[in-house]
Amino acid sequence: MLHFSFCQSIFPLGQISSLPFLSPSSQAKFNLIVLENLQISGGGRIEITGLNIRLLALLLARRLSLIRRPFEVWGQYVLTQQDVSASKLIRDMVQLLVNNVLRTLFPSLHLTFFDVSIDSVQISPLRKLAVYGTANIAESDAGMPFTLLTGVGLAGDGHIVYLDKPELVLNPQTTLPVKVPLGSIRAFDVDIGDNARIESLEIDDIRGVSVTARTLITPAPPFQVTDMGKRAAFMYDMGAFFSSFFGFTHFSDLDLNGESKR
Repeated sequence: MLHFSFCQSIFPLGQISSLPFLSPSSQAKFNLIVLENLQISGGGRIEITGLNIRLLALLLARRLSLIRRPFEVWGQYVLTQQDVSASKLIRDMVQLLVNNVLRTLFPSLHLTFFDVSIDSVQISPLRKLAVYGTANIAESDAGMPFTLLTGVGLAGDGHIVYLDKPELVLNPQTTLPVKVPLGSIRAFDVDIGDNARIESLEIDDIRGVSVTARTLITPAPPFQVTDMGKRAAFMYDMGAFFSSFFGFTHFSDLDLNGESKR
C-alpha cells in the first residue's frame, strides 16, 4: 500500500511541477516506481487531476478517509525487459490467458490438459511478448514445454486487453517442434474495468513496453446498481488494484477475476 514515503522516494528522481498532495492538478516525471507486484523502471510521467486530500486525516494517519472524492491518474510508463520478466502481475495475467488458450486447444490434439507453469515472460525482437513455460498434461510426467509469441491488442475503447496474433510452439527445443497458428484470440481477453483505460500499448525489444493509461483512484469500492454485462472472458479491475495500492479502499485481497475474497 502507498504511504507518503512513496512520494518522497520516487518523485525526487524526476522533475515535479507541484507537490502532489498540495495541488488538485499535478504533473511529475519519474525514473522508477515500485509497487508490490509491479516495477516500472523505464521512466515516464504522470498527471494527477482532482486530488483533494483531508490534511487533518493525513496528520492523524487516518488512511481510509484520506481523500474526499475520486481522482484520476494519467500516465506514460515504460516497462523494461527486467520489469516484464520480474512482474508478478504480468506473470499472473499471462498465466490466466495461456491456461485457457491451452485448455481449449489441447482436447483437439488428444491431450489431457491440467494447467501451465510459466518459466519467464520476455520481450521478443519481433515486438511481441515471448512466454516460455510447461503445459502439465496427463500424457507426460515431465509436461510439454511450449513457447507463446504474441502481441497485445486493445479493444472496447481501451478497457479490454487481448492476445494479438499469437503463435504457439509445442516442444520448441526438439527436432520436431509443433507450430500451432491461433489467429487473434478474442475469446481469451481481459476486461480491466471501467475505472482504467489503456490509450496505447507498444512493445519494443530495445525500449521495452510503453503504456499510456488512465486510472480512476477511488476512496471506496464502486457501487453498481445493475450488472453492466460481460465484455470479456475475464475481469481484472485495475482501478480497484491501484486504489488498493494507494491505500484508499479494501481491495487489497482482489483475486485475478477482480472479485473480493472477503
